[in-house]
Amino acid sequence: MGGIFHDITIGPIPAQDKIGGEDSGTAIVKIAHVKKGRSIPPHGHSNMVSAFLCVSGEFEVKLFDRLDDFGETMVVRNTVDEKSAGPGSWSSISDYRNNVHWLMAKSDDCFLFTCKLIRLEEDREFNDRINLNLKTAEQLGSNTWRARKISGAEASELY
Repeated sequence: MGGIFHDITIGPIPAQDKIGGEDSGTAIVKIAHVKKGRSIPPHGHSNMVSAFLCVSGEFEVKLFDRLDDFGETMVVRNTVDEKSAGPGSWSSISDYRNNVHWLMAKSDDCFLFTCKLIRLEEDREFNDRINLNLKTAEQLGSNTWRARKISGAEASELY
């Protein structure tokens, strides 16, 4: 993602179970600095929950429900479109609600505190980041789009 995230603490929470040889319920906590005009690209996850808390600056926040996942594309519906989120504003995502998020920096001093819990369910595949190109997504009506999945490198270039 180009180094906007800085580790505070990374490590497993004591867990009783292993999923695919890795600890279930691993917690990751970071601080992100996003420059004005840049963003944390639109992306979703699977088998994780995460949250962002705005520490400083002003962000535009868009959240989407994942309606369907078709190999190289994903269908999403916009659920939150907050034009001016400031300190104290937060958002969260899960497999079941608001699975895709997109945070765009509107000022120079944008810092986010982020935390996530990964590999929560044994029977679900884990995908840390599923990047989407919402700039060229096909509008399907009712705040719903079909977006192409893209690589992390392409997401960094576009957003």
